[in-house]
Amino acid sequence: MRIDMRDLSELGWVDFSSTQREQVSKILAMLKEPGTLDELGIGQIRDAFADLLFPGFSTIQTRAKYLITVPRIFRDYHLLSASEKKRIKLQKYLADSEDEVAKRLVEKHGSSEEGIIGSTMIDKGGVAKRPSSVYWNAFRQFGIIKDSTSLREFCLEYEKDNDGNHYATEHEDGADDEGHYRLKDKVEIPSLEEDWLENVEINLTKKEADFLYLYMMQSSNIANSIPAQVFKHNLLDQVLEEKYKSLEILTFLFKNTNAISSTCRNTVILANEFSLAMEGPHIRYNIIIAKRNKHNTVDKYEKEYDKWFEEVERKNLFYKECSEVWLSAAAKNHPKSFKSKTISFIKEWNSLIQKNASKIELDELVETRAKQNKGNRSLLYKKITKEDWIGIRRLDYRWSSAIKILQDISDGRKHDSSK
Repeated sequence: MRIDMRDLSELGWVDFSSTQREQVSKILAMLKEPGTLDELGIGQIRDAFADLLFPGFSTIQTRAKYLITVPRIFRDYHLLSASEKKRIKLQKYLADSEDEVAKRLVEKHGSSEEGIIGSTMIDKGGVAKRPSSVYWNAFRQFGIIKDSTSLREFCLEYEKDNDGNHYATEHEDGADDEGHYRLKDKVEIPSLEEDWLENVEINLTKKEADFLYLYMMQSSNIANSIPAQVFKHNLLDQVLEEKYKSLEILTFLFKNTNAISSTCRNTVILANEFSLAMEGPHIRYNIIIAKRNKHNTVDKYEKEYDKWFEEVERKNLFYKECSEVWLSAAAKNHPKSFKSKTISFIKEWNSLIQKNASKIELDELVETRAKQNKGNRSLLYKKITKEDWIGIRRLDYRWSSAIKILQDISDGRKHDSSK
């Protein structure tokens, strides 16, 4: 499915599962962010690397607290009596509780507090972008929720299993029969606190931060990810320093830290190489756009390209098999094969750079790829008035989003637990 972000207001689709619906919602949210237009069609490979480096993270996650509040809501529902569960289904209870969390967080911190999901929607029908959906993959990857289905399927399965005859054998206080499908067996939380909602705030307590630290460090699903390695080797405070906001500098740290797993180190290095390699064609793309629209940015972008070319030559980035090496690394554990036209473009770009092809040849390849990727929706066919950068620059593979979560965990672990 192709999506033109200029037509988002008129977009509709037919979906066949809740998993597909969640995926589309995340894609739409990412497309609304600046710098994510995938004009040359490398997004599939970018996302594959991101899934290896930051599994469970996404660009629409805001604060670590939601990794705690949503599981608590599930456990609260589990503790309801049978009669209470008859009156309200899990999905409705979850939605209502997420609205209440948003309301209480705004009351506690004010609507200007960064990262409160739904802060502007409290009086407009409730939270639109549900934390449970935004963080669902994170719960599964980190081992906080032990389930492989989609959020909707998870809720429906629980409701189905708690319908009908079971209520005849379930105790009024909500206790379950042995062997019954139980949320308490599926969902992990730091501790059972009955008044957690009354006292909820966006910052993590020390107990909550330690809980997330431990689960993310020990989860086998993300063992070779950047966050897990950071936690395991006590690098959290270091990687949160200002200079490491650049993935390139973070790569240098990982490259020179022997304790980091070889799997993680190699993936980080190759992902950073791919990021640098693909910056070149995106600079050429913006040069083409600038020339066609008579922008004043042509000379600026040409200088950027010359600087880029000097860097890749100095680093000997492009060699005969580099494309295969990058693609093979990204494809590890990836459920789908990469598009053949994307692979061809990367290999052709590699070949042209190796033989020191002219800028004219490079631009012809980039223009052909952009039109091939976008068809008649390509910006090359449109009048562009704004002299802004279009599309992707250097890739950070969700690092800038992960930093926010890691910072919350770091701050929480430094809290005085006696307060």
